[in-house]
Amino acid sequence: MTFFYFVSSGAVTFAPCLFLWRLTPLADSPFLYRFLTVGAIYIITQFSKFLLIATFFPEYDILTHNFVFIQEFFKCTMYIVELIGMEIALLYFSHKFDYRVLTVGSSWATCQAIASKLLPLWFGGRSYEFSWDVIVLALRSNVELVLMLSTVYLIFIIINSKRYANQSLYSISLLFLITYYPLLISYIGIIKSVSQLMLLIAEFLFSTSVAAGTYLLYSRSLIKV
Repeated sequence: MTFFYFVSSGAVTFAPCLFLWRLTPLADSPFLYRFLTVGAIYIITQFSKFLLIATFFPEYDILTHNFVFIQEFFKCTMYIVELIGMEIALLYFSHKFDYRVLTVGSSWATCQAIASKLLPLWFGGRSYEFSWDVIVLALRSNVELVLMLSTVYLIFIIINSKRYANQSLYSISLLFLITYYPLLISYIGIIKSVSQLMLLIAEFLFSTSVAAGTYLLYSRSLIKV
């Protein structure tokens, strides 16, 4: 039963990425090399980000459930390091626009799911009692996939700001919201003691809103690279 629990939770976590790889133009070309390339950039980016966080703001005791604004704000700001990593990954590939966005977005989201979800799913799946926390954790990776694809597209718009100058300001505004919305999630989760399910719903609404705004930019630009 525990193995089935782990497999089902893992399927909820990683199946959307697998479908994305198989049902998009990514399936028509060798994807493993590009995934490993993005994975290497992801590892370097995460190491740099956590090194900066550990240097300037050592981790406070999570068990105290204290919300320290300066620390949380700095941690959110460090997401800029990830944005730079995604930009490097986008510039590394020379394929068409849609292929680059799908490659970097799906690969980055998959690496993030492996790094932050796999072990919790394994230990949660070994439990003999059903827990909604494991399901929420798995569903959160799907929300992050949607947000990641939107983020990569917005970065692409900024990279090509000379060509899409009228959309760069909107892209920067959305990236600003993406960078600092975890600050609000952390606040309501710690201070207001909101359940993980409600936090997931809030994250879902935010991600779908950003995705809708991103799609609006895409439909207006009609990028063909």
